[in-house]
Amino acid sequence: MRINIIIYAHCYLLHYFHILNTSTSNNKLIAKNTLFLYFRMLLVMGVTLYTSRIVLSTLGIDNFGIYNLVGGVVVLFTFLSAAMTTATQRFLCISIGERIMIILNTCFHQV
Repeated sequence: MRINIIIYAHCYLLHYFHILNTSTSNNKLIAKNTLFLYFRMLLVMGVTLYTSRIVLSTLGIDNFGIYNLVGGVVVLFTFLSAAMTTATQRFLCISIGERIMIILNTCFHQV
């Protein structure tokens, strides 16, 4: 019994010190990831501005507007498709979790 208590106390102390070390390393990791994300954002912004300038000079004003319109429609339908997929997956997961097979079968027959 005494050995179990010693092992438990040893494991507790190791866990406590691991949490202390993990919290400081997590803060450093968060700061590093933040800096990388800002760098990535600035890089993508620069590439996008340069690319749009080249595309505008290549296509011209009228075709650039059509290009943006088509791109906007594609993004809109992609967003709607992703939203419908997520909603369907959520509905199916809830049906599976509650073990309601009638709703699950109905959903599969409709999809």
